[in-house]
Amino acid sequence: MTARIGFIIGTQLQEIRLLHPDRITGGGIGTMRFGWIASEVNTNPEFDLTYELYRPWRKYDALIFMKALDDRCLRLFERQRKRGGKVIYDANVNFYEEFGEYQFEGMRTGPDLKVRAEYMTRNADGVIADSPYLESVCRRYHDQVCWIPDNVDMRQIPEHNTLPPGRPLRLLWSGQAHKLFEFLAIEEVLRAHRDTIELVLVTNSLDQLERCTPDIRHRTQALLEDISHQIVPFTSIQDLWSVYAQGGVCIAPRFLSNAYNLGHTEWKITLAMACGRMALCAPLSSYRAVSERSKGKGIRVCETLEDWSSAFDELLSGDLDWEGEESAARQVVESSYDTRIIARKHAEYILQLLEL
Repeated sequence: MTARIGFIIGTQLQEIRLLHPDRITGGGIGTMRFGWIASEVNTNPEFDLTYELYRPWRKYDALIFMKALDDRCLRLFERQRKRGGKVIYDANVNFYEEFGEYQFEGMRTGPDLKVRAEYMTRNADGVIADSPYLESVCRRYHDQVCWIPDNVDMRQIPEHNTLPPGRPLRLLWSGQAHKLFEFLAIEEVLRAHRDTIELVLVTNSLDQLERCTPDIRHRTQALLEDISHQIVPFTSIQDLWSVYAQGGVCIAPRFLSNAYNLGHTEWKITLAMACGRMALCAPLSSYRAVSERSKGKGIRVCETLEDWSSAFDELLSGDLDWEGEESAARQVVESSYDTRIIARKHAEYILQLLEL
């Protein structure tokens, strides 16, 4: 008998969903960690699983809670346990730790979410950790933890053409505008190369910078005034890929001095690498995993400002094997992060927990 798995994503239980029970919540994360995975699992008879968004009138063999920690979620969590069904917590954000410097409103998640996340993590039948760092943290609370990376549906990706960048070098970045402050981590290097680079920022309104602390906001605005850049409004993941397909190099600097940032996944870079774009990135655990799998091809993990400067010099030297580097960038996503691969890992973990 096919096992039915219900997903609860974000504020889903607070919404009236009778007319649109299949509408995915959670933005891009919901589409990727549920939508793409469910499409693959549900069409593969080998798994004998049905993944769907939770419907209150149905009985489920297991429920997966993803960024879902409000009171209704906790009550459903307990009801499912009392019925004898499995409960799984998908750890996407580091709610467990709080240390370091926090640069914007909401970055510090606070004690309430910490208590809720710890409770779900301790009492779940299994825990899915979205990054290597979160896996290590979650193992403090539970011994049944599985790191399942983010994924990219390679069937949707535009055909790759090697496009050695000209001058200025297009540096591709996507994310919420209040996170543009991350460029301050390499401010010195960006200013030193200002005559040879252009930032292509796929984001939302720069008004979101108001969420940052005054000093961080002013420094970020000053940096953008000094560095050539263009703002491309984010509309969809598919449109984002269209931007990446035009060439350039993905860039992902990060401050790694606080708990929130340490838990991030690799999705920011793999979305671009899937299109054949090289990536320059901070030494985040999830980025390191990509580099290890690609053996350093198609990606440069920059430990220091000197590493960042050297990486820019390498890209601008004219001596780089662009075809080899860009092919390697795409290949590592195809071989390690494609939806078909990650969906199998996800399904096998659920079957293990269900003891099927």
